[in-house]
Amino acid sequence: MDVEGGEVPLFKSLSDTDLLKIKQLVIEIHSPSDTILPIRLAKTHWLVHLHANNCCGTTLVDGIRVPNIFECTYVRRESGDEFPLNKQPIPDPVLDQPNLVRKPEIELNGPPFVHT
Repeated sequence: MDVEGGEVPLFKSLSDTDLLKIKQLVIEIHSPSDTILPIRLAKTHWLVHLHANNCCGTTLVDGIRVPNIFECTYVRRESGDEFPLNKQPIPDPVLDQPNLVRKPEIELNGPPFVHT
């Protein structure tokens, strides 16, 4: 889902019952300082993949440098699978490609994105 900044209002309008109807979700988040969406999704879904969109730089949020736009893949927790905390560098060289090839990828290689 890529609704160019409308993802937070959309998800605020959904009930928990509505969220549980979503088995898998790939979403581009355009508001890193509004943490309501990832916090809300974390209650019902596992974050299984994260990629920073390198188009628009980063922002400091609570002392952590985060991309201004990032792409997330979620899987509903009721799927029966559990996903451990990520220990792999981001971006994943197999799965990820830069959004803009003329700009370097944004690396997210420490907490809270990568756990050692």
